[in-house]
Amino acid sequence: MNDIVNGKDTLKNLPLFSGLSIEQLRTVTSFSKIKIFKKNDFLFHEGDFYNGFFILLKGSVKVYKISSGGKESVVHIVKPLSVFADIPLFDGGNYPANAQSLEESLLIFISKEGFYKLISEKPDMY
Repeated sequence: MNDIVNGKDTLKNLPLFSGLSIEQLRTVTSFSKIKIFKKNDFLFHEGDFYNGFFILLKGSVKVYKISSGGKESVVHIVKPLSVFADIPLFDGGNYPANAQSLEESLLIFISKEGFYKLISEKPDMY
């Protein structure tokens, strides 16, 4: 995880984390996990309990909804260094759509509990 804090493609390069110090970024990585998804693996399904959000490092992810008639509607194709599934973090609720990897993908998962704890302990961060 230190490579993600100190490397070329750092958390600091993302708007969500751009104002954080190296120490604060290390705190974020302490409650984050690197996850690898194979092609066609599901990250989450619409209505699943919300556990946290993702940052895509490599690969691609399709975020989509299924209509009552069974038709798939793509909401977004996530590309590297994008943050996604973060809206429920701020407005509550469960995952509002499905997410599936389109190819082998490397992601950072940031837990909701860890993120809430961080901003409650250091409210000036955001």
